[in-house]
Amino acid sequence: MSTGVESFVLNSANARFKAQYPKYLRWATLAAFILTALIWALFPDIKTKPYKLRQEEFQAVDIEDQEVIDIPPPPQEAPPPPKVIEAAPDDEVTEEVEIHWQKPVYPEIARKAQMEGTVLVKVLVGPDGSVKNAQIIQGVNPILDKAALAAALKCKFIPGKQRNIPVKAQMALPFSFRLH
Repeated sequence: MSTGVESFVLNSANARFKAQYPKYLRWATLAAFILTALIWALFPDIKTKPYKLRQEEFQAVDIEDQEVIDIPPPPQEAPPPPKVIEAAPDDEVTEEVEIHWQKPVYPEIARKAQMEGTVLVKVLVGPDGSVKNAQIIQGVNPILDKAALAAALKCKFIPGKQRNIPVKAQMALPFSFRLH
C-alpha cells in the first residue's frame, strides 16, 4: 500500500524521467551501435584521401619604375609634462625632502659594452619615507634603466610635511652611469 505523497512524487514528469533514465540510456546506446554498424555495412568502400595542396601558377608582370616619394616621418609627440603637486595656498611645506641615496649597481654587461648615460627616474615617496612607485622618465638603455629602477626603489627619504603631517611627494632622481 502506498501513501499519497509517494504517488504524487512518482507522478511528476521529472520523477518519471529519472525512474526511466537507465532504460533510456540503454536504448540510446543500442541505437548508436546499430546505426554505426548499419553505416559500415552500407558504405564499406569509403576511403579517405589526403588533402593535396593546389599549386597555383604565377605570371611575372613587369612594372614600370615609379616615382619615389619621400614621406617625412611624423613628428614625435612630446611626453606630457610631469604633474606638479602643489601645496594649498594657505598651507606651507615646512621641510625639504632629504635623500638617503642608494648608488645603483653598474651592470657588468653594460660595463663591458661601455654603456654610459644618465637615467632620470620619477619616484613617489610615501608618508613613511619609502618609495611607493618608480618609473623611467628618460632612459638610456634597458639594462641601465633596470639598474636605476632597482636603486630608486631602495632609496629612503625624510618626507616633506604639510601642517606637520607627512605627505606623499613626487620627485625626479638622476642616476649617472660613468665608466671613468
